[in-house]
Amino acid sequence: MNVYIIDEFVSSQKNGIGTFINELIFSLRNLKLNICIIEFNSNEKIFCIKKEKTLRKICFPPFPDGRFPRYYKTIDKFFRLYIEDSQENVFMFNHSPCEKFMEAVKQSFPLSKMVFTIHDMGWTTTLLGDVDKYKEIVLKRRQRKIKDTYDYILNYFDEERRMYAIADKIVCLSQGTYNLLIDTYKVKQNKIHLIPNGIRDIFTPVLESDIAFLKENMHIPKDEKIILYVGRLTEVKGCFVLLNCFKEVLKQYQNCRLVLAGTMQESLSILELSNAFATRVSFTGLINRNELRKWYQIADIGIIPSFSEQSSYTAIEMMMYSLAIVSTNGYGLGNMFNNRKNALTVEIQRGENVKKYEENFTNAILEVLNNENLSHTLKTGARKTFLNKFEQKYMQANYKNLFDY
Repeated sequence: MNVYIIDEFVSSQKNGIGTFINELIFSLRNLKLNICIIEFNSNEKIFCIKKEKTLRKICFPPFPDGRFPRYYKTIDKFFRLYIEDSQENVFMFNHSPCEKFMEAVKQSFPLSKMVFTIHDMGWTTTLLGDVDKYKEIVLKRRQRKIKDTYDYILNYFDEERRMYAIADKIVCLSQGTYNLLIDTYKVKQNKIHLIPNGIRDIFTPVLESDIAFLKENMHIPKDEKIILYVGRLTEVKGCFVLLNCFKEVLKQYQNCRLVLAGTMQESLSILELSNAFATRVSFTGLINRNELRKWYQIADIGIIPSFSEQSSYTAIEMMMYSLAIVSTNGYGLGNMFNNRKNALTVEIQRGENVKKYEENFTNAILEVLNNENLSHTLKTGARKTFLNKFEQKYMQANYKNLFDY
């Protein structure tokens, strides 16, 4: 079987899709498959085909605006030159929207199978993960007010439905999305495979002396508590809420530091919010896994304020490193965490209740900082959840079932 994994190089270096593809390749390595990465917006200046260890790469140079699915006619010509249609082919799509691209591949390769993996959906950012609001919009879409106000969301919904119709199989990463596909998108159940993300276990326990040594080298006081956020610094990831909450945390617990590890896409607002307590906040930018590992090893709390996720690799990594996690019950995260079992979760509230929501999130952080027994329970529960659900072997077994099917 020939598996063609479609990747967008630039963005996948900064988000979970890059980690997903690495773990997917690892999952497929023992299944006697010919794996080829189709890399768009690569570092190559011209189109080329490369052999790397056990896989092949078809590399496309950067497109003018970076949005490679728009150039599906050109891409299709290259595909037909270098890929032979076969019942043994599987194309794996990871980026949305790409309806025209998928249609072109389907037409040129009618014998091949197509798998679409849902890493995100078009409504989650605009509605900040409010799935009930989304269902209401789709249900009432013919009402003039709804149609005019949410035109973009409804158009995206229609395009997603067409993409899911083209695909032979759909991989979703969370139970919430699985239910949404059936109830709202009306996708047939036998077409959907629920496969949460997984990751290889690289955790090794560290001694207190090791933590002290790391902190000393990183110029962090030995007794300072570290609250760690990992991911893009955006509104949908909850960064604005987090900074508002941390400001209140400092009023009651001053000996702590908020570390934000990730790319800053809304820098002006983020910097303005943190200006009053800048000495208590550290921005690392995008860092490699070895550097990030040090922060995981010294962190006291892993913080996940997102409004929406699918199967967050940040959450999985925090569980793997046995961190005490404070999270929202946002879309997707509610499928990963059980309150006071493997995380302290805070219910998202919107509109007039947003201040109460921030107050609850602040109190949750303070509770973990002040309660060692609770912290220990959450750490133990997080690690146990990782080993029982998100370790790489489960992802591997699920993809084996998918390809056997």
